[in-house]
Amino acid sequence: MHTTAKTLRASGYRITIDTRPALIVGYIHAFPHHPDRGSALIRFHAARSADELGLHDPALFGLVSVTWATPILHIDPTTGHRVTSYHFGGLGRPTGTTWYLHPAISDPATGEYTLRPNAYAAGNHRAALPAEVADTLGAPATVKVHDYHLH
Repeated sequence: MHTTAKTLRASGYRITIDTRPALIVGYIHAFPHHPDRGSALIRFHAARSADELGLHDPALFGLVSVTWATPILHIDPTTGHRVTSYHFGGLGRPTGTTWYLHPAISDPATGEYTLRPNAYAAGNHRAALPAEVADTLGAPATVKVHDYHLH
């Protein structure tokens, strides 16, 4: 059986990172910690193609929000039943929700965008989000960019 890979035309919202144009192709909400590497992104419905935006082979990014909490496992000593509750804040975790951009890739096999599977940390860059993205998702106007590759 022969399978043909789906062609994925880059589409999203144009942003600028350190004077270089880039494209936000989707977003993901995570709880209680960072999303797994390679997680699928939710595409934007009102996105425009890279061609329409005048971008040739742009760097792709996903917008990530993390609502931080510490999972606490409770075990009933009589029944052995396990229940997990979440503690917001404290225990060395950030509080509330943090937002950042993470490098993304297109997966020709599925026709979807995913977070790059490599480990990244926040470098020195911040990016202004398009107002439509910030308003729709409740994100701040500017976010950190996790573009520093960890070896």
